[in-house]
Amino acid sequence: MTSVTDPTDRELAQQWKDIDWTNVDKTVNNLQFRIASAAKKNDWKSVNKLSRLLTNSYYAKLWAVRKVTSNRGSRSPGIDGVAWISNADKMRAVLSLTKKGYHARPLKRKYIPKKNGKARPLSIPTMYDRAMQTLYALALSPIESVTSDKTSFGFKPYRSTKDAYAYLFICLSKKTSAQWVVEGDIKACFAVDEKLYPGLRLIRHSIHSECLYSDVHLWQRICTELRGQRGARMNLTAPNC
Repeated sequence: MTSVTDPTDRELAQQWKDIDWTNVDKTVNNLQFRIASAAKKNDWKSVNKLSRLLTNSYYAKLWAVRKVTSNRGSRSPGIDGVAWISNADKMRAVLSLTKKGYHARPLKRKYIPKKNGKARPLSIPTMYDRAMQTLYALALSPIESVTSDKTSFGFKPYRSTKDAYAYLFICLSKKTSAQWVVEGDIKACFAVDEKLYPGLRLIRHSIHSECLYSDVHLWQRICTELRGQRGARMNLTAPNC
């Protein structure tokens, strides 16, 4: 039930249709460029300020909602059963996105059967949590692109396995190149205890923003606590900053 001042579904749907997405992309990209430039200069005070500006930006919220509603699996709801299907739903979601009093919801746990007879666990966040994570990723991405290893190709935008193959060829085709390649993996790199596992320490030192780090840490705790637990429920609150 809506109040007299609340926009109707038709009005919300029309607002969504009238969005100038070119301007949205331009505004978000401009803020990301400024964050990257500040990070490159080690001006972390400006990075923190611009990151706050981006995560509170109306245009960034539009971008985040469009992203999560156009992704594969966007019709799969989380534990609350809510999916943003109509244009009115999407616009209402944009207007509701805020970190004030934000509570990350538990993940919906599903098990996908594998060919070997085992089950692969799949954790599905709510649409709201997906949008909030995407919003924060917009601020983290330019920091990561400037401060991270330039020879890292995993889960990077505009990079693929072909880029990794090309770099390996350059490194291994010389007469003085190494003769052996050692592959390693860190089990539970992002487990919740910073003292035992390096993952979160690396994130803290890379982000240079306690506000952004706190929320990333919050989402990571949810993933860690739910690992191996069917139907586990937690109530975690993100800090206001």
